[in-house]
Amino acid sequence: MGSAGTWSQSFGGCRYFIGLLGLAVTTEQGSDYSQTRAVLNCVAAASNCDELRACTRPSAAQAAVCDTTAQDTCVGNTLVTCSRKGTSQEVTAFDCTAAGLVCGASADDALCGIASCDPASTPPSCNGDLLVTCETQGNVLVSRDCRSRGQACRTNSAGVFNCVGDTPCDPSTSQLRCEGATQVDCWDGTESRSDCSRFGLTCTLEVTGTPDQSTRTTTCTPIEQQCIVGASESCLNGVITYCSLGLPATFDCRSVGLSGCATQVTGTSTVALCVL
Repeated sequence: MGSAGTWSQSFGGCRYFIGLLGLAVTTEQGSDYSQTRAVLNCVAAASNCDELRACTRPSAAQAAVCDTTAQDTCVGNTLVTCSRKGTSQEVTAFDCTAAGLVCGASADDALCGIASCDPASTPPSCNGDLLVTCETQGNVLVSRDCRSRGQACRTNSAGVFNCVGDTPCDPSTSQLRCEGATQVDCWDGTESRSDCSRFGLTCTLEVTGTPDQSTRTTTCTPIEQQCIVGASESCLNGVITYCSLGLPATFDCRSVGLSGCATQVTGTSTVALCVL
């Protein structure tokens, strides 16, 4: 899958991302999913991990913009995530045009959206079950599909349009929890629900801190956890050993006509890739 060089995406992470094609955006609508769908369409056309990474890799000129700013910005109609620079994440670039969107920049951030707007004079609205809001992040309109959280777009108890569920909850006392593979949260006074099983995962609750002051987080995790996606990978005689959905797995690069594999140390882990 590609040629030897500099890379940071683990082989397991790359294959898992490819495996998610279509799962995240089969029914959801909204400008946020339009952007995701555009990236996935690019990924679907990729034949190797190098081409996959090119879907969000900035050009030299776009990356150079991040030399003078640490906030996300627009380069033409392309959103460049300079906020990722200096962290463990890579700077990415996304052409908002590919999703039928525009890149909007505010004083301290940028975002792909439907159109420019003024947050001070544009209240939330509903378009079916799409919640349309004017974000101060980029000063652009964005739409989110309330159905992705098991809710509907309608007025809340304060008479403001929002994503609203059928089960009331108190944000000050309600706690994040898992119900089987479903993440349950309290959003604007009603419960929101997100099903991890649609990604082949389950819901895991983690509680940190002390009994008097604890923090609860829910994440979608592999159903069986014998290894961690992104952990160090190895290459032996053309065969990559990696982690797939919490289980050890192997891939023989020679089975797809490539010469073998190579490894590279990235941060504290070793990643592998097939080579020509």
